[in-house]
Amino acid sequence: MRKLTLATIAVGLLVAATPASAAKKCTIEGTWFGSNELGEHFVHTIMRTGPGEYKSIGQSPALQLPALETPGLVAPFYGVHGELVKKGPRKYQSTWILTWMMDPAVYGLPLAAIVPYGDIKMASCNRWKATFGVDVYLYDYGQDPFEDGFLIESVEPFKASYWRLRQYPGK
Repeated sequence: MRKLTLATIAVGLLVAATPASAAKKCTIEGTWFGSNELGEHFVHTIMRTGPGEYKSIGQSPALQLPALETPGLVAPFYGVHGELVKKGPRKYQSTWILTWMMDPAVYGLPLAAIVPYGDIKMASCNRWKATFGVDVYLYDYGQDPFEDGFLIESVEPFKASYWRLRQYPGK
């Protein structure tokens, strides 16, 4: 009985001495699903590339930007790629890019680079929230959209929420 009591005390002291941050380390790495106020739904896989640096590869099953005037949209590209930089505990700054083919008869140029950017905050280890803005650049084949293209629209900031896939209740 005495051994059990000493072992229980030792474990209790160890747990009490362990900082809460060490007991529950949250990371943005993983696969996430969610949506934004514009009605878009995304799946993102975020991977660490270096200290405080991450890359994201994502997809949307039905990507539309209702805030944009896009009557000349030919074929949206549903992939979205991004980079994130850790800015503090549970805080990240992100920049993403996706491209669309446009109707040159409507816009004068065949390609558009859609660039969402914003701040991400992990609300818990299994959920993050973000506020994004979006810039849209038109450009031609062989051009750098940010140097040779031109900004046609900036979308007002909007909110998004994402959940960690491993938290899916059906598994």
